[in-house]
Amino acid sequence: YTFSYLGADWHFSSEENKTAFAENPKRYAPQYGGWCAYAMADEGNAVGIDPEAFYIHEDKLYLNYSQSVQQKWLSNLL
Repeated sequence: YTFSYLGADWHFSSEENKTAFAENPKRYAPQYGGWCAYAMADEGNAVGIDPEAFYIHEDKLYLNYSQSVQQKWLSNLL
């Protein structure tokens, strides 16, 4: 199940998930274009992410380079 948004193909595990995303992609798409939130907030650098290092804050999805970087980011956020 694939949906194109912002020039990228987004893949989903079900038609239901794809439909929910398609109806409101800004609600589900990660912040900072999917780059590491810590790196973007710190220096504005586009750094890749570990898909396991994610956090949802105020209904927004944030991704980080690693879980250790995520802990640094969370200590500044919370």
